[in-house]
Amino acid sequence: MRDLRPLVARIGKHDSELHSQLKRALTCCILALGEGARREGGNKRLAFRRASGEANEALTALRLAAAWGYFDDAALAAGIDRLDHLVALTVRLAR
Repeated sequence: MRDLRPLVARIGKHDSELHSQLKRALTCCILALGEGARREGGNKRLAFRRASGEANEALTALRLAAAWGYFDDAALAAGIDRLDHLVALTVRLAR
């Protein structure tokens, strides 16, 4: 998440609501991953599904910020790539 902080901060300069939603989605994703790591059975899958949904929401928020024109540089591509990987990871964990 440290790598995404500059992007999240840039969004905050343009759109406080999107910034808040993105930050909340990233936070919830990481917390759900931590929760899932200590759960068993169906509860474990449920936590990882929640993490997957939050990761996908964060990815969508970043793409939306790009569509609004808040950035257009290599940092955005790297952020999207990282979130794509996080979504893929959480989807695998949720199975």
